[in-house]
Amino acid sequence: MDLPSILDRIILPVLHAGDMVRAEFLRPDGPRGSGHKAPVDTEIEIFLCEALRDVLPVPFVGEETPPVLCGDPTWCWLVDPHDGTSEFLRGARGSSVAVALLRDGVPVLGVVYAPLSPDRGSDLIGWAEGMDHLVRNGVAIRPDLAWRGLTRDEIVLLAFRSYARPATNMRRVAPARFVSSNSIAYRLARVAAGDAVATASRQSRLSAYDYAAGHALLRGAGCILVDGVGNPPVYGPDGTGGMDKCFAGAASAVRELMDRDWSLGEHPETPLVERVTLTPPRSECGLDRAIGCLAGLAIGEGPGSDGLPGQPGPGMELAVRLARRLIGGGEGGFVDVEPVLWCAPLAIGTGPDEAAALAVAEARRANPDVTSALACAPLAAAIAAGVGGGSRDDMMHAAREAATGWPDARVQRSLLAAEPQSSVSDHRAVNLLRNGFFHLLRGTDLTELRGVGPLAGALLGAGGGRSVLPPCDFLELLSCRPLAAFGARRPRPPEYWADDLPLLAEALLSRVRQQAPDRDRG
Repeated sequence: MDLPSILDRIILPVLHAGDMVRAEFLRPDGPRGSGHKAPVDTEIEIFLCEALRDVLPVPFVGEETPPVLCGDPTWCWLVDPHDGTSEFLRGARGSSVAVALLRDGVPVLGVVYAPLSPDRGSDLIGWAEGMDHLVRNGVAIRPDLAWRGLTRDEIVLLAFRSYARPATNMRRVAPARFVSSNSIAYRLARVAAGDAVATASRQSRLSAYDYAAGHALLRGAGCILVDGVGNPPVYGPDGTGGMDKCFAGAASAVRELMDRDWSLGEHPETPLVERVTLTPPRSECGLDRAIGCLAGLAIGEGPGSDGLPGQPGPGMELAVRLARRLIGGGEGGFVDVEPVLWCAPLAIGTGPDEAAALAVAEARRANPDVTSALACAPLAAAIAAGVGGGSRDDMMHAAREAATGWPDARVQRSLLAAEPQSSVSDHRAVNLLRNGFFHLLRGTDLTELRGVGPLAGALLGAGGGRSVLPPCDFLELLSCRPLAAFGARRPRPPEYWADDLPLLAEALLSRVRQQAPDRDRG
């Protein structure tokens, strides 16, 4: 049987199932359902049962409906129509559609599709026996985890609520770091794709449909999947099976994680208070570019003084703090850092003119230097134009208009410079601005700007969205929690962390929509 051909034929139905998840999430009143159950889960499963059996008419077992057992019993479709329902219903992005095909109790094909991944947007990962690579969003990838272990540069994916006990979970995975994720199927898939070295779940009574698709992908990537005592999963001929806890990824990392203490301990860590709360209606409008802008700023600025992987620098820290203040969860205090490095949140969701005015006013309150304040106008206007859907040319036009409306000769000259080094000014804000707009016009790859181009990162992210971000850098940013116990010489409280950056970007957009619901966002 040609399994790669079967994989090709089921991609469209899986994408359609993801569209059903997305539409449900974006309902004006929020998704239907409560607890662990949502009507859309059953609707997706009914659709997938028919679509998959049209491709290969073998037994079908899913989470929501009675199994269909007619057909060759050596084969079985094993499907979780919507993994991560409970957190989905609470408003979390990152749930997934998971499809596996078993042959004689072995997963020989797997597809996991997360239509609303926080850091990557729409993300589909697939593999079938007979392929020497995985496929991610239509592109062949060949991750190699064989040599990777729990090192300072690695990331472990943990359950969604793991963010609430940062110190506890950092100890569990040290010296690696962790990123929270909503769906176990998607965590397994991302490990197989090389995004992280391993994943672990403390959940007991996992069902086979929770992990079968991810297991197939792990097989394709040469990784392992075991339960809490080190046994690989076993599948019955009808797709039945289960695991108590699970560990997956590179073999050496899995062995190390299994030796860690996964209890909460005698004195459990007090859970972190929610820093961002979002309510329906939710929207995708502008989100990709808003996330790109904030993450681009962080990646372009580079790490803070401790040099921890993914650690925000001082400008990004203050941008995060300003964003929290704007959504009602933070304080002021923005002196001693150039305002152009932290004013980006003011531009997210607003129009160019409004963004320029807000940024200049905020900068003037924080910094008495007139040029520093006026340099914020073209930057904020360009970001607003980009997040609003404009091209790089539209962003440049908005910047020049703002520089005319808030005139400063040095700032205006910076927008006309042919090279970032030409006519270097003695004013830092002007030089930052020149560098940023040079790279925006050039369309520089953000991987070339790590640590040297904060404004360029913000502008490129606002113009190109998450696709311009180096994925590994973005995950590092989401994994950094600078606590003293984990190497931070200058520990920072959670209000400065960017581990919830996608939520923060969405909250900024939501805040503006709620203030002006009739405004045309383009």
